[in-house]
Amino acid sequence: MNATVNRLIPTLWLASTLVLGAQSAQAAPCAPADCKALDAVAHDYIDGWYDGNATRMRNALAPELAKRNLVQATNSTRIDEMGADGLIYYTGKGTGATREPSLRRADVTVLDVSGDMAAVKLVAQDWVDYLALARINGSWKIVNVVWELHAH
Repeated sequence: MNATVNRLIPTLWLASTLVLGAQSAQAAPCAPADCKALDAVAHDYIDGWYDGNATRMRNALAPELAKRNLVQATNSTRIDEMGADGLIYYTGKGTGATREPSLRRADVTVLDVSGDMAAVKLVAQDWVDYLALARINGSWKIVNVVWELHAH
């Protein structure tokens, strides 16, 4: 397999998992403790971004995180990728920091939990994130993110 296909496999897996999960008649019920913990991790991630708080962002992420952005161009699509270190760096730099309440949208929906895996949808001000989380050493961590800007 070529390198591009190898890079796309995790993204395609996550997207197909989310689509198939969304098509099921009813998602598996989420235990209250898991739902609360998943919501807290998603808010550490997005509120850390909005606050410019690198520590909060770091706490939400697995070190092996892969964050992928689906970029649609006129005649092509590409996927940009960033790891945990890059995301933590840009968070600490204040790239997404804002105190304006109207710009801090953070709608979190736990889509599914299966054992030590979970899928969460996060609708932010300008984009949508699909988060894949894993329970690692007893704590939920974001391991993959696929995102794109809202359609305008």
